[in-house]
This record gives sequence, structure tokens and C-alpha cells, in this order.
Amino acid sequence: KLNVSQSPYVDPDDHDAAKDIIEGSTYISKCWKGGTKVVVVFGKRGSGKSLFCHKLREDDWSKYRNAESTSTPIPIIITLPKHYNPSEEENVIMNALELKIGKVEAEKLKNNKTPIRLFLDGFDEIYDNYKNSKHRQVLFFDRFKLDQWNAQVVITCRSDVLSEDHIRRMLLGYGSNTKIPISVIHLLPFSKQQKIEYIGKFLNGKNKHLKKKYWDEKRYEETLNKYLNLQMMAKEPYFLLILVTQLPQWPKDTFTNITRWQLIEAQCKDWVKNCSQRFCKVHNYNDNPRTADSIIKTKCQEVAIDMHQKKTSVLTIENESSKKTSVLTIENESSKKTSADRPDPTIDNDEKKDNTHTNSSTCLEKHFEHTMFSRSCLKDLGNYQYSFPHKLEHELQAAQYIAKQVDEAKLDGKETAEIEQFELNEELLDAPGILELLAERAGGYKFNGRDGNDTLSNNCSSSSTLPRTTHKSRTQQQMRSLYSIWEEYI
Repeated sequence: KLNVSQSPYVDPDDHDAAKDIIEGSTYISKCWKGGTKVVVVFGKRGSGKSLFCHKLREDDWSKYRNAESTSTPIPIIITLPKHYNPSEEENVIMNALELKIGKVEAEKLKNNKTPIRLFLDGFDEIYDNYKNSKHRQVLFFDRFKLDQWNAQVVITCRSDVLSEDHIRRMLLGYGSNTKIPISVIHLLPFSKQQKIEYIGKFLNGKNKHLKKKYWDEKRYEETLNKYLNLQMMAKEPYFLLILVTQLPQWPKDTFTNITRWQLIEAQCKDWVKNCSQRFCKVHNYNDNPRTADSIIKTKCQEVAIDMHQKKTSVLTIENESSKKTSVLTIENESSKKTSADRPDPTIDNDEKKDNTHTNSSTCLEKHFEHTMFSRSCLKDLGNYQYSFPHKLEHELQAAQYIAKQVDEAKLDGKETAEIEQFELNEELLDAPGILELLAERAGGYKFNGRDGNDTLSNNCSSSSTLPRTTHKSRTQQQMRSLYSIWEEYI
């Protein structure tokens, strides 16, 4: 269970703050009963925002199935990066529902004013396109035509992308007469007790054979308590899961220096290895598996940086019949495909035509360019759309690409001034997740070891320390400070 608070600065292990902490689903239920129409859920990266949405949806679905009254809302999750199209904002809800339940049923929900509960997950991932839309002066409710639906809405967003004040203005505007009851809450980090409960539940879900790969619950608890950096990272569900899976494989003498970059990198390495094995099995590639690993790793980084530059976290498959371009392309979601343009999902022409044994890494790389990389390596969102398994893994792959370019430029003996012209530098100010990872890799970003919030290390100037002012000014100062660390590294 995830706890929430109306303040992002509540320590879940502080007994004096207990009155400010409430179980998430309980709080949301109180909001609905009190007439709230919109709940905005803020959370740090890896804090479990999507997990929270799915848990709420499961609870609501159980209530809906067992309800005798028609007034019980139908819960529906809409992944915004998948469904958002800047040129069709007013149809986002309808288009998403048509894909889920069909056009006829979606129209019924709308026309009959059937109560629904919408979980709009990942607003931070569409924000760049959202804020640059031609409709940017229009309020959120009007842009998405939410007044046409009998809906209660939950919106999730990273806390380093939008401030609380900003999102209130986006929903209500300044000086607006619109009276939309909204509530803003923050997902809290795991308490010590929640960490142990999570680990126990994870281990209990494994059979005896798989359990041999992991430690027992007591050893995890002792290790997390001993190393402050691990203790702080384990406050977020995403990182705790990686710690549980990776620590048994990690050299003990390096525990004190483990960073988030290294954790996500280890997770991605295992993921790439699994992708490589699937790919080689499909294409009968029995040569050096490291060659396939290397090719897929490079491809992942290229795909990630291309998606970042196009400000999208969703990859759409191009028409396979067009051989003038690569089968794998990255598109902004504003370029919408019709059903006639989409390939037949039951046919994979490249795999059927070329299923021969290949021993050349050059041939493998060429073949890889013309196969369904997305089907082998990425998360299938349906409708020929794919994404990385987690936004953090997308950001890590993009950060690795950038770091690799800079490091290679240094090895080539290029002057600092030349490297500073690297085309992605300024774009990083709009990519806090990538910038944090790069700053951490450069050695200037770490956990402060007190309340779980991030800070800059001592080798930075004192002016870089982040004051506890408004969330908005904190974010702006943080981005500039992190960018300074990366510039210094360059």
C-alpha cells in the first residue's frame, strides 16, 4: 500500500507526522465522497505513480462488478503518452475509450452520462507537447472536453515537471469563475516497515527454485539499515525492486558507492540480455551472444535519444510494406495512422523471408535494422505502439547515449569548447530525469542522507544548494545547478 500526504516533505518514519499521513486509496475515497472532481497525484521518479493508478483501478473495478447500483463509476486507465495527440486533444478520451471498449460502447458512456472514473497516467510525459499546443491558453478541462463526460479524474505527474501552483493554474486558470473541486496529493516514500513488508511479499511470491537467487528477508533488512545510500534509494518502490533483485549479485565491498545510475544500468543490462536471447532464438543466430547484446544495447540508446529529441515516450511502427525507410521509425504521436496504414499483426514479412542461420555480426546488425526490434525489446502498448518498460529505463538509455558521445569526444582529443557545442546540451534543461542521471554520473549529485530528498554534493558551490522555497523555484534552481555539474564534467 502507498501512503500520501498533502505535503511532499513529510517523513513517513516521523511519528510526529503520523497525522499528516494517510493510506492512498482511503484518501482518494474521501475525496470522491466530498465531491472532488479531480485528484492530482504528484510523485518522484520511481515512486509508484502508475502502480498507484492500477491499484486504485483494481479496487474500483471490484466495487463496480459487485455493485447493485448503476451510479458506481466504471474505472478506466488511460496512459497519456500512448493516447495524447496535440492535434486532437478534444478527442483524447473518446479515442482511448474506442480502443478499449469500441466506438458504440464509448458513445453510450458519453451520451448516457454514465459515471466513469478516469485515471490519466503520465501527464509529465506529454507536458512538452501539451504546453506548446496551439490551445495552450485553454484550460485542461476544456481542452480534453471533460465536461462532456460524467467523470471523476485522477492525474499522475512527476513532481519535478510541474509545481502544485502550476497545475492548479492549468486546471482552473487565474481569476477563473470555474469551480472545479480539485485535490493535490503527494505519494510518500516507503517507511522502514513498508520496505520490509514489500520485500516479504516479493519473496513469498517466488517458488523454492527462484528463491535461491535471493537473500532472506532479514539479510535485506540488515543491509538496507547498514548502507545509507541503499536505505534512501529503497524508499521508492521502483528502486527497492531493483535492489532486491540486484544486491545478491553485487560485490559487497561496493555497496556504499552504489548509485541510481548503476542500479538502473544493471536492470537495463539484464533486460537487454533477455531481449538478445529472444532475438537470437527467433533468428537462429548462434554466434557470439555478446555481439547481439552489443547491437541491441546500441540500438536501445539510439531509439531512446531519438524519442527524447522528438519529445515522445511512445514508439510507433511504420508501415512494413514501405522498404524505402527502416521498418523501425520513431514518430511523434501527432502523426496519426489509419487502420489501412497499419501492418497485419499476424504477418512478420522480414522474419518469414529471412530465417536463415547468420554468423556475421555485420549481417546480424543489418538484419536487426529490418526486424521488429520493438517486438523483441519494448513493452507492447497495443495499436502498434511500444515503449521502454519504465520511464527511468528510457532516460538511462538516453543518458548513456549522451555520456558516450561526450566521452568519445574527450578520447578523440577534442577541445572543451567543441564538446560544449554538443547539440543536446541545452535540451537537457527540459529533461530533469536525464539531467539528474548525468549529473550523478559526473559525481555531483547524491542523496543527502536525511529525509530522502536529493541534494548536490559538497564539491559544488554553496549557491547550488537547494533551499526549501516554493516547489517551482526549487525545480528551476535544481535544473541550473545540475546543468552546471554536467558542463563542468564536459
